Amino acid sequence: MALNKDDWTHTEGDHRIENIAAFDAEISEDLAQIALRFISEKGLSNEFADALEELQALPADERHAADEVPEP
Repeated sequence: MALNKDDWTHTEGDHRIENIAAFDAEISEDLAQIALRFISEKGLSNEFADALEELQALPADERHAADEVPEP
């Protein structure tokens, strides 16, 4: 599972989350805590864990290149 812009597909839900995070500064600041609470309540899938491990293995400059938020 490669998480680069060439083959990373987005669902409607992905776009909704990106738009909320990009345009709501208060939620954006708390997004990490919201995600952790969601994961603790709903569980963490193997697919998500694989993605986190893949990101963790990237050099820091490549990891943060994905932080850029595209214009809607």
